[in-house]
Amino acid sequence: MPEASAARDRFDSWKEIAAYIGRDIRTAMRWEKERGLPVHRVPGNGSRQPVFAYKFELDEWLKQRGTARTGQLMEATDQALAAQPLAGPSHSEIEDRYYGRRRVLLFGAIGLAVIVAVSMVTLIRNRSTSPDPALTVRIQFAADTIRALDSAGNVLWTHRFPKPIHSEMLKHPELLDNLVRIVDLYGDGRREALVTIPLEQNADPRAISATEIDCFSNDGKLLWSYVPHEKFQFGSFDPGGPWFVEDVLVSQGVKPAIWAALTNKWGNSFVVQLDSSTGKDTVRFVNTGIIYRLNEVTISGRRYLLIGGFNNEYAAGVLAAVDESKPYATSPQTAATWHKCLTCPEGVPDYYFVFPRSEVNRLLNSWEDSVRFINVQGNNIEVDKSELGDPALGDKTDVGKVHVVYEFHAEPTLRAFAFRFDSWYDMMHRDLQSRGKLDHTLASCPERLHPESVRVWTPKNGWTEVRLPSMRGSR
Repeated sequence: MPEASAARDRFDSWKEIAAYIGRDIRTAMRWEKERGLPVHRVPGNGSRQPVFAYKFELDEWLKQRGTARTGQLMEATDQALAAQPLAGPSHSEIEDRYYGRRRVLLFGAIGLAVIVAVSMVTLIRNRSTSPDPALTVRIQFAADTIRALDSAGNVLWTHRFPKPIHSEMLKHPELLDNLVRIVDLYGDGRREALVTIPLEQNADPRAISATEIDCFSNDGKLLWSYVPHEKFQFGSFDPGGPWFVEDVLVSQGVKPAIWAALTNKWGNSFVVQLDSSTGKDTVRFVNTGIIYRLNEVTISGRRYLLIGGFNNEYAAGVLAAVDESKPYATSPQTAATWHKCLTCPEGVPDYYFVFPRSEVNRLLNSWEDSVRFINVQGNNIEVDKSELGDPALGDKTDVGKVHVVYEFHAEPTLRAFAFRFDSWYDMMHRDLQSRGKLDHTLASCPERLHPESVRVWTPKNGWTEVRLPSMRGSR
């Protein structure tokens, strides 16, 4: 598979890997150790090495596991083994890239766990004549149809749409795959599929598609659909759709909430919360600029939605954090400008960070330097800002890897404490220096020795600035 395609087909956390193979994070981590699940690690960072996996490798690994029956036995065995104690890590288990929680089991529970495990294995054997229905692990797109596949590649169900799926999107199936979420929404052991569908509006392939989010049951029943219809007024500008889905996040909780980030061709965006039972939509955040990534973190016992992207007024990558119990918020913008939303209800984010542009970004005159990744490990957060977006310059695959990474703590408040440049950024810096575009080395780089400040907005303090130290070394 070409490198560019493989990069776009990549899962960058245990959470994403586990969701794709249809297991919990604990099981995915054990399968990597005991069964050779193809998971890779980024070199460096000691015990905190980020993990990633390629979709085509996971597909091949699942296919090699054999029939659907084999998958069911693997799942049943995992359920039995789940009752036995496992040694947890010395700190929070990995959430997103580093997701999870520390498990502490009382020593006296070991005997009971073994009894439960043996009983479950016996029960599994007794039920072998009536296995559970196969579970969806993947959605396949074709023409005007989607197909749900199990772990062995068998078709479980199909659904045909009244209009064709946009032909340009079908040429890039990895983009469609990246917006599919297969999760147990209702806690019944089945899997619902959240599928983002861009449908053609007419016969012209250049025409903009109409995007909807559909929720399907494990047996293929369409449970609900969300078709974005929102409009907002910025100054005298009244932008509406068509809206495109950039990211979908399924919140962890007793009743999972579904969050979706949508943007239009003018670069305005919003986050909508969808009820998992009905699909009822509630707009929760509006931003002047594209929103690319969503995640969650707990701060002082409260759950916050993390929102990463770009701000048009400030021409910079941004990170917002919003208490999920608040009804509404908009990005803080200058009054009397077309960036200020006039029709949005009152509401502000709890935190809004604006990151400085790097000298490589300025030198190459790249407009976007958006936040593209947000990785959470307990109280620690990594925010990756892509410095060059998608410019028509050189090798796009390499250019797209150039990042500046900001490090955050989430307790007792959300604060940035350091930043670093990744190895691709250093390579770009050295290349520009060798071609005479930069007149200094990495060791004497001004933005490392005297970094620009990060702007921070909070309801209490308004705009303030914080100067962060540059961490030595690159990941």
